[in-house]
Amino acid sequence: MQVGSPSYKPQPVYPEVTPPVHRNFQSLRITAPEMTDDDYVEIQCEGAAPDDEGRIQWYFNGRLLDDEAPLYPRGKTLHIRPISRPYLGRYRCSIPGDNYRDGKGILTFSQQPVYNVPPVFNPSSPLTIDEGESQVIRSPSDYDRAYWSRSDGQELPSNIYQIGNDLLISNARSDHSGTYHCQLYKQDGIRKNITYEIQVRHSQRPEEQIDRSPKILIQQQSINLKEGQRMSIQYTITSEEPVQILWSKFTGQGYEPISSLFTVEANRLILHRATPDSAGIYQIIARNLHGETREKLVINVKTQLHQDTGDQQQEHQDIKVTVHPKEITVEAGEKATATCHVEGAQKYQVIWGRYAHDTSLPDYAHQQGNHVIITPPANAPPEQTYFQCQVNIPGHTEPYHAYASVNIRI
Repeated sequence: MQVGSPSYKPQPVYPEVTPPVHRNFQSLRITAPEMTDDDYVEIQCEGAAPDDEGRIQWYFNGRLLDDEAPLYPRGKTLHIRPISRPYLGRYRCSIPGDNYRDGKGILTFSQQPVYNVPPVFNPSSPLTIDEGESQVIRSPSDYDRAYWSRSDGQELPSNIYQIGNDLLISNARSDHSGTYHCQLYKQDGIRKNITYEIQVRHSQRPEEQIDRSPKILIQQQSINLKEGQRMSIQYTITSEEPVQILWSKFTGQGYEPISSLFTVEANRLILHRATPDSAGIYQIIARNLHGETREKLVINVKTQLHQDTGDQQQEHQDIKVTVHPKEITVEAGEKATATCHVEGAQKYQVIWGRYAHDTSLPDYAHQQGNHVIITPPANAPPEQTYFQCQVNIPGHTEPYHAYASVNIRI
């Protein structure tokens, strides 16, 4: 058919068609526990590869979340501390890119709340107790964990102890009166923060307060051993009531149980074979219903490669290294000083460090000669640690050590 003839019809022109590309999407999903008003809640974004969990972004009612009370996104987990009605609504988790479909969920309170009944303590709050008396406050048994503290964020006062999930008041005093917080946890992540009131009633007939807590007497508070040597440290504990004895060793993570090389008896600690790992600072706690007492023991172990003989042994016996004060308590924003004293040597080098860490001091401490200056900043967290004075003496194959405990309070 010729172009221009009456019966000519042009052939249709079809656009090029590109076959769709099918991607292998993974779907994210949001999971959340049952919850009621004022619960501490953790929402999970599941379905992401482990390498991608750190890229998860959280949205609430279409708004990208950053750290803002009470919403705290942490990778795959969104912490809500605590949940309340204004924060019910639409949540979404997303990973930038095109390999994931967003996870979406709507948070609502349970129709029949499981944890809407206030936890019951025994005895119930408020508690009134007479001066000098003792009392155990038992936490609800249907919670897995409990943490007790003062309402002002301070640590528990002396003679008040947390034992398991319970609180022990020993020999009650007037300064024990006040509000305490107990944070209760269940395995599913639900947390309750309960206040408990304690009132200590003044005795109508003042009597002399007798300290009935245990007493500890250790024959030697510092001992030097050779590698492979057996040690038996005698101690005496006096108590009018049954007593619990606990031995532990200080490490960079605090106090931990002693090793299987030790045997604890009622009146002695036995080290069956000294090793280099046996060296360190140990603590004994004797506890009864009325309180507890703590004492320290320092064990030094000389390795077989550096055993001294003859004149060297006599020479080393004349060296004495001490630290004053041995115990330091310093408030955040204040200053404290400890001094390392060396007797029996004319030439020596003093190096201060933090025990169970590397040889460097923390940022809030610095060395000046034989002194260590401790100045924790005003925002320093509370901490209990040990500082070590190491003394190197020319001609001596091993250094000498002395220690000071440092407690930082806020």
